[in-house]
Amino acid sequence: MARVEITSKQSLDAWLNTRPHFYAEVISMRASARLFPFWGRAMGEEWATKRSISALPLLRLLLKLWVSCGDKNLDLRGGIEIAKSSLSLLTTSLTAKNSALNVDSMQSARRLFHAALGEVVPYPDKSVAAWSAITNDVRSVEDGNIPVFLPLWQSQVTPTKFTSADFETRAIWAKDPDTWDFWVRWWDGVIAGKPLPIDLQRDVALIEDAVWQQGPKAVAEAIAAIELRRAILLTPNAEEVLRDEAGLFYVLPLTTIKPNLFKSAVEKVKDDIGEIRSKPKLANALSFLTDDFQRLEDHFDRYRDQPLRIHDVFQKTMRHLDAMRDEGLLPDDVLLRDFYQDLDTGSLDIRRADTEVAMAVKARVADRMARMKAEDKARANTALLAAANEARAELKSEIEDDLAVTNNSKSEAADKDESSNRLVSRGLRMAKRRKDDLVKGADDLGKVVKGAEAADKIIDTAPTWWEFIQANFPSFFS
Repeated sequence: MARVEITSKQSLDAWLNTRPHFYAEVISMRASARLFPFWGRAMGEEWATKRSISALPLLRLLLKLWVSCGDKNLDLRGGIEIAKSSLSLLTTSLTAKNSALNVDSMQSARRLFHAALGEVVPYPDKSVAAWSAITNDVRSVEDGNIPVFLPLWQSQVTPTKFTSADFETRAIWAKDPDTWDFWVRWWDGVIAGKPLPIDLQRDVALIEDAVWQQGPKAVAEAIAAIELRRAILLTPNAEEVLRDEAGLFYVLPLTTIKPNLFKSAVEKVKDDIGEIRSKPKLANALSFLTDDFQRLEDHFDRYRDQPLRIHDVFQKTMRHLDAMRDEGLLPDDVLLRDFYQDLDTGSLDIRRADTEVAMAVKARVADRMARMKAEDKARANTALLAAANEARAELKSEIEDDLAVTNNSKSEAADKDESSNRLVSRGLRMAKRRKDDLVKGADDLGKVVKGAEAADKIIDTAPTWWEFIQANFPSFFS
């Protein structure tokens, strides 16, 4: 049977007319991505810089399209419509007010917006490279491949014009690496067909619209918080990091795996939910927890025999609890603390039972640490040693020993994996607890939001070891 060949918009329309709508979304998504650098590089031109216009609105739309095509169970249509509206307003404004724009930039921008808005206009009809790429997309989808795991240009040689525009786009991002770090990694994954973890992309796609409207720096801060929470959850060490009355860190081993750990983990959380619902004093908190409780109960019913699905929803709920606590929406209540602890312990026990996942995480952390630049590695060592100096003698000695193993080129690979994972896990938890204590101490009345603002001011003016760890270690897991 002859393979389909796409050579024009007419032949593409004829093919799409006989296929489900999802196919059109996939082709539009990938066509839009191939045009993105032509818009991205234009962000360095005077008309864009004067108006503080960035690539963020289009990146947001591409991310939502990518996540939707990678996870059919996630309905992002509302968010996609918001992103499309934002783009439509922007392109209308540009067309009306910026007649001085050079023609090439505007033509690229118009084609890009058309593609992003679902009209599948990838390149001028005479562009053989573009239609060859779409032909490859069509064939791959027909073969049942998942589009997000396909290189953007597949077997083709990447067109020179794309490479040039991509280089210029990245040069703009390099001027503010802290703001664009996530997007560099995300874009690398899109081009190579090796996407960042879908749960990370999904959480970024679901950042509230109000944050996106504040611009790239606000979004970067929100992404950093997401990656920090995710990193802590991905480094289980079967222990909890605590601080004593003298302010010294120590570790408390968690319980070992029980024979019926999966059922036990679920039942504990069910009991927590029932108890929280029964307490009138938590009625206000319950209004913020309703969606999370419903999601948990839905997973308990639908995925009762799938531990990893329960593990994932536990992690998601913990991230939501962290965010709500940071915003001052939840009180400091023993039942809520027990709920969080049971989610954490249950998630940890499930992960410990899956040895392949645990090994993969350890190897990933070790690889990231090994590939750190020399100056960054030196700063990481300094930060971890500073953390060790705030720990009890036993924990301090263990951190120093792990650093010695990690920095020794002659250490066995398995030993490096263990030491690296333990260092990152403990470092993240110590950093988080250190900042949490700072926030709590910033306001004796327990006004967490004001406390967080005060803590941020202190950290902004006096960089600390925990700030370095929170800013750098989460990226090891992407």
